[in-house]
Amino acid sequence: MDFGSINWLAVVVCVVVSMISGSIWYNPKTFFPMWWKVVGAGKEQPGMENMGMTWGLTVLSSLVQAISLAIMVNFMGGVDAMSGARIGFMLWAGFIAPPIWSTNFLPVTG
Repeated sequence: MDFGSINWLAVVVCVVVSMISGSIWYNPKTFFPMWWKVVGAGKEQPGMENMGMTWGLTVLSSLVQAISLAIMVNFMGGVDAMSGARIGFMLWAGFIAPPIWSTNFLPVTG
């Protein structure tokens, strides 16, 4: 595994974009109240305690995700936007879509 071939600027941009989009999504003035209701999490919304740990773990997980994706794209030969898009689609189809499909479209018993 060659960490020297990773585009570190792209990794940082991915982490920043992830944090910005998450901040918008989970903001109480945008989608959070609707999302909280849809997932059936109850009337009590989480407080602001442990926000430092929450943000720290979120940044760390975004960083791990961006580095992992960069390694996979480099390994699969992604050199331009089109090959990156193809690789991204393949990774989505292989690792993201199946669990979503299995939880959303298959009947749950028990």
